[in-house]
Amino acid sequence: MHCIRVAVTALALLLFSSFSLADGEFGGPNTGQVYVVPGIAFSASPDDLDLEDESVGPAGIIGVPLTDRFIAEVLVGSYDFDYLINGVSGTDSANSVWVNGLFKYTEATGPWQPFLLLGVGRTQYGFDSIREDVTDDQLNFGMGTFGALGNRFSLRADVRGVWSEESGGFEPFLFAGISAILGPVDRAAPTDTDGDGVPDRRDDCPSTPPGRTVGADGCELDSDGDGVVDGDDVCPDTPAGTEVDSRGCPPDADTDGDGVADKDDECPNTPEGVEVNRSGCGLDSDGDGVPNYKDKCPNSAAGALVDETGCYVILEEDVTIDMSIEFDSNSADIRSSEVQEIRDAVGFLRQFPEANAVIEGHTDDTGAEAYNQQLSERRAQSVYNYMINQAGIPAARLTYVGYGESRPISSNDTEEGRQRNRRVSAVLSATRATRATQ
Repeated sequence: MHCIRVAVTALALLLFSSFSLADGEFGGPNTGQVYVVPGIAFSASPDDLDLEDESVGPAGIIGVPLTDRFIAEVLVGSYDFDYLINGVSGTDSANSVWVNGLFKYTEATGPWQPFLLLGVGRTQYGFDSIREDVTDDQLNFGMGTFGALGNRFSLRADVRGVWSEESGGFEPFLFAGISAILGPVDRAAPTDTDGDGVPDRRDDCPSTPPGRTVGADGCELDSDGDGVVDGDDVCPDTPAGTEVDSRGCPPDADTDGDGVADKDDECPNTPEGVEVNRSGCGLDSDGDGVPNYKDKCPNSAAGALVDETGCYVILEEDVTIDMSIEFDSNSADIRSSEVQEIRDAVGFLRQFPEANAVIEGHTDDTGAEAYNQQLSERRAQSVYNYMINQAGIPAARLTYVGYGESRPISSNDTEEGRQRNRRVSAVLSATRATRATQ
């Protein structure tokens, strides 16, 4: 039994050391990779067979990982035992076939891959005609490891206990060999959908947002244990037991230090030192929707369209406003029903304070052409005067022109068509195609 004890002790030390080794090459075959292991087995004989206690013989294994952690193996071994029966000595041959399942402690990501094993099988003992051969059903279980020797080769060793149904006893068994993968050995990188460094197969949170810090299970950390993960926690050092809101902050917290509690703060991320209103948002002196601390053009005209810096949005091309202002026949007076059309146009002009407008007047073809030309000019002037005197648009931004009957938009053969042609429209054009700086 001496060599068995030495071998068992050596393997136990090997298994113990495997838990402290750093990750490196893969220590064993990957899912679906068939492998063979030629090796040597150290075996002890069952109690009831009157054989010498121990033997060393050749053995081999063929196996295939069915999953990342479960492997199916078949072991075939042949051993010779010396015997002395009724004064007759000789050599007994023992041939074993075992089927085992291996369960790896960890997935295939390190230089050592320790495992547990359990299996059943049969060993046949032959006695050179001294007595009848014995066939014994057996149960074996134990532990072992794969150890990386390269991409294709690895150490494969285990120690087991073997229980024999017919011959009785519980005997030790040791196997050691070199595993060789058959076929391709390329190992595809494990799928990691959310890119957090934890493979999908063991990622309990497979949709983690990019850049978040996660634990071994692939889920975001919650360092202060307040129920809000670090990536969403605005107050990451909340004392234990403190009630927090969805941002991980106490209800009376003032995260941005602007003097307004977060629960009342409509702008909770205001920069330090910014003057704020009662809602916690930066003051907006010109009322353009851009707070002063962001506003590069702090004196925008009321109603003007501005960009994110608070500066005017500039028209890049001419825009025609069809105000649809219609007039009575032979009249330049603005109908009361048309005033809203003008106000809408004025609102558009105020959105673009640096754009100019041309007010265009038109007529139908009733009457003399020269008279229609003058009438179209008077109609355009009526709208022009309203925009200046009633709406407050600067005169410098407006001009007017009459086109008479030269630009109809409908047929003059019907009353409806002639009514549509008695109209005023406006064309806006940019004074420049660059951003206002004020």
